Parts: sequence; C-alpha cells; structure tokens
Amino acid sequence: MAPQEALHPGNQASDTARVKTTNQGTTMPTLAEYREYWTTLHDHYVEANEMAREARGLVSAAYVAALAGNGQGPTAEAIEHAEKLERLADKFARETRSIAEKALSQAAD
Repeated sequence: MAPQEALHPGNQASDTARVKTTNQGTTMPTLAEYREYWTTLHDHYVEANEMAREARGLVSAAYVAALAGNGQGPTAEAIEHAEKLERLADKFARETRSIAEKALSQAAD
C-alpha cells in the first residue's frame, strides 16, 4: 500500500460490526482505525521533525562557521532542504491533531 493510502483511515478492511453508519449511509472509520491512523501520522511527524532539526542544525552550524571565518555559510539548497522538512513536520503535526479531533468527536457521538 502506498504511503498516502496508508495514511487514511478506512482504506483497510474493518470489522463492519463496529463501523458507524452516518445518515447518508456511508461508513465512518472505527476508533481502532483512527488510532492506527493517528499512530502512523505521529510516527511520520516524529521522523520528519527529527530530520528537520538535524537539517536546521547543519544550517546553523554553517552560519556559525562562516561567522568564525571557517566557511562560506550554508548553501541555498541546505536552507531549502531544512525548510522543506520543517513544512513536512508541520503538516504531519496538523494532520495528527485533526485525526485526534475527529476520533474524539466520533467517540462523543
């Protein structure tokens, strides 16, 4: 299963006895599916955040080295890479929060 497919609850076989049905007749993911989805998103967030911190650290170290006269500073590519990883980590954090809110809302119904 592609990573994007794995990140959406309801894409995997579920226990239909536990699936809620909405007024429109569509099924909603079970709480177990939401939990699996949240765990997957959180794991991706942790990995992306660690990579972003490492990349930002390398950029900062290059700036410090340049200020000390021991280098030319970070490349534009290094800065762009760090920013891309930071945006990815932010995206996973937002999605993780969103899925938690959906699961809690469903549990309250």
